[in-house]
Amino acid sequence: MVLTLYKCDMSPPVRSVLMVIEHLKLPVQFVDVNIIKAEQLTKEFKKINPQHTVPTLIDDDFILGDR
Repeated sequence: MVLTLYKCDMSPPVRSVLMVIEHLKLPVQFVDVNIIKAEQLTKEFKKINPQHTVPTLIDDDFILGDR
């Protein structure tokens, strides 16, 4: 099981998630989302997270997004 985390390093909620991931030593694949270039507003990202927020964590069919 490898989690996928869509993130932007300057986001405080992302940093919190990164601390938990490091503490639990979870295997995670990271995908950087450049919010300055509005990459969170692309059709592809909106299919994953309609609220287009980061962090967004994917575990198989389960998707968890920040609100």
